Amino acid sequence: MSLSKSVFASVAAASLTVVAAFASVPAQTNTCNYQFANNLRIGFVSEATMNLQKLLNFDTSTRVAVSGAGSAGFETLRFGPATRAAVVKFQKANGISPASGYAGPLTRAVLNTICTGNGTTPTGTTTPVTTNTGTGVVSNNIPVSVLVQGQAGAKLGEFVITGNGMVSNLTFQRTGLSNNTTLQNVYLYDGSTRITDSSSVRTDGSVSFNASSGLFAVNGSKTITVRADIASSNTSGQTVGVALTGVTMMGATSSTPVTGVQGPLFSISSANTATAFFPNATPNPTNPSINAGSMNQTLWSNSISIGTNPSNLKGFTIKMIGSAPSNSLANVQLYVDGVSKGTANINSMMQYVFDLSGTPAMLTTGSHLIEVRGDVVAGSNRSFYMSLERGTDVVIEDSTLPGINVCVSATAQCSSTVSSLTNMGSSAFNTITIKSGALTITQDPTFNNTTNLVGGASNVTLASFKVSAYGEDVKFITLPVTITGTGMVGGASTSTLSNVGLYVNGAQVGSNVNPYTLGSVN
Repeated sequence: MSLSKSVFASVAAASLTVVAAFASVPAQTNTCNYQFANNLRIGFVSEATMNLQKLLNFDTSTRVAVSGAGSAGFETLRFGPATRAAVVKFQKANGISPASGYAGPLTRAVLNTICTGNGTTPTGTTTPVTTNTGTGVVSNNIPVSVLVQGQAGAKLGEFVITGNGMVSNLTFQRTGLSNNTTLQNVYLYDGSTRITDSSSVRTDGSVSFNASSGLFAVNGSKTITVRADIASSNTSGQTVGVALTGVTMMGATSSTPVTGVQGPLFSISSANTATAFFPNATPNPTNPSINAGSMNQTLWSNSISIGTNPSNLKGFTIKMIGSAPSNSLANVQLYVDGVSKGTANINSMMQYVFDLSGTPAMLTTGSHLIEVRGDVVAGSNRSFYMSLERGTDVVIEDSTLPGINVCVSATAQCSSTVSSLTNMGSSAFNTITIKSGALTITQDPTFNNTTNLVGGASNVTLASFKVSAYGEDVKFITLPVTITGTGMVGGASTSTLSNVGLYVNGAQVGSNVNPYTLGSVN
């Protein structure tokens, strides 16, 4: 028997009330909260499709499937033949003609009268979905709702992974009315740090990130950002987004499917954006040698050319590669036109990350000198070079289009794959060799060495020195100290000084010494 709109609504309410009762929670006033603002047809992949399937599954006469994908509790993002057939049944039951399976304005008007709620759940507040060992939800920190073709590093979504352990795989599904080639160079980010190389959209619309050693660790929760380059041609007018569809934790035998974790859906437009490129493919320095202990040394530099619109430099990530250990450098800073713009944070991947999002560096149209400087403090007889690995590692935002990142490349015109910059800096031209260092001992300029000593005082500082070791670690075996004095009648006695100790950075090293004469103390 075909059900009318009013009967369908009452059945839906009764079904949900029963489910709530079995769950031992109060019956819900708003039995469902699905509203459909856009037309839906076969081939669509979206959260709205999943909500449509859920609504259709309220009644057995219009359900999408009896079991498996599309059935109650197993609704999917994909509008396939089974969903179309269920929509046809719904249209016939409600006198909608033609009953074509296309959820257009007439069908949506009826669908939107069934739920007693008022509007869809806002994008970014999707209910958590539990996997075998963790939970994934969508965050809501997206700067724009419209993307621009040719845009680099577009922020497609933030996904919060909750649990404990190491995530070894994340799988996403491209959504919206777009082509697989629309998304170029898809990346995962942890904050402002890129944690994966680029991945491509596969023929089925999925994007997968894998690492046998683990992509990232979760201890409680972690927010992961998905970014991608938008193809620079034939994308205007499309809509695109990503949904999290699978999570694998290390130790799991297979990926656990995830449903309902849908990022925002963006429309793509065209605009005349700023340009940014490095005319010189070989940045400085060229085979320099630097003595350990040299401060404020230029480690990488190149000029960047900005065209069309002034832009804001909001991030810069460069990687240290070579035999030199991570503690070889200190106080690594980013300079723009000779002015320091901030100090880097180094991560476990030897990436120096400059996050300028809070205080961007304005780049007017024209040429600007970008430098990475630092103190070379360790690593004697080792070498390294600094490599700018990807165009998306330079985050430049068009000042006239807030939230739109500019494509950064090695040529004046970005290619259709957008971020064409790859490994700017190589061992062939940019290797820095760290020469031997030195040990220096100087008086501590902050210590007042003219203080008069008072008889009977204890724990008195007699002298303070600054010891600096550059190039490699050193260890003191003995440290002879000569103590001299004047104006003591009859010379020194055994009680002149006692309990002489050596302190390094405020902590005592070794035991106290009692000198019998004013002379050497070891």
